[in-house]
Amino acid sequence: MQNSIIFDLEACIGCGLCAKICGSMIITMDGKTPTVSRPALCHSCGHCAAICPEGAITSNHTGNDRAFQVSVPAEGLDPVELLLRKKRSVREFKEKPLEQDVVQRLVAYAEKAPSSGNNRQRIYCVVTDRARIKQLEKAVVEAHRSFLYLLHPWLIQAIKGFNLKMSEGLQGIRVDIQHMQTAFEQGLNPIFKEAPCVIFIAAPSGDIQAQDDCIIAQQYMMLYGETQGIGSCINGYAQYVHKAVERFLDLPKGYRMYSAGIFGYSRYAYKKEISYDKQPEILWR
Repeated sequence: MQNSIIFDLEACIGCGLCAKICGSMIITMDGKTPTVSRPALCHSCGHCAAICPEGAITSNHTGNDRAFQVSVPAEGLDPVELLLRKKRSVREFKEKPLEQDVVQRLVAYAEKAPSSGNNRQRIYCVVTDRARIKQLEKAVVEAHRSFLYLLHPWLIQAIKGFNLKMSEGLQGIRVDIQHMQTAFEQGLNPIFKEAPCVIFIAAPSGDIQAQDDCIIAQQYMMLYGETQGIGSCINGYAQYVHKAVERFLDLPKGYRMYSAGIFGYSRYAYKKEISYDKQPEILWR
């Protein structure tokens, strides 16, 4: 069964916050009534439920392995625990730019992250110019366009004959890319979401743990930013087409971009936490 959410239309006040923060852009407003236009693209992330002021959104628990519960964190929690419970990926930002000294503090805390062998060869590429971000967005969209030739419907159909799960996964990727391209052609910003700052972290490609070093630094940066009212989101679209991004950024020879993230002052505040019904699998050895 596909992931899905349920609206309690009697409790809903029609504020439209759920539609504004939906990362998949599948919640639309018919007047003051929210609807899900493309249920197959729902990631069951719970953003809509976490931000709803009236608790009018719940998860469909029937046959859904990503069903979730919504709750308000208990009072008296340790600050770090509260941070981890409420941290959400943020794609909606205030128009206020991130000042250079603020970005430098983000990087300073990122550098407190461990590094393999304490090599510390990470470099941070920061893009804050709106025009440059738009150009980079176009480069990422065009790089993904080439995947559509590989994900041809006849190929997906052929794979379906011996691997249904793989076929469904590839079809989902194809639909996602098409959705991205349509949004871009309509003048929207499906990649960087009008973020005032995009930060890429790169490291020497020959370092066996370069990717780990970059990703953990990104997480330090994001968690620190959250304490300062700075929202963030990992940008997988840019990471998947890293070569196109590297050409745009003109990285030093031998370096590869391993992490991409958008940053900015959060436009909205999430007051609730999401807990998934499915328990983590732990293998005790």
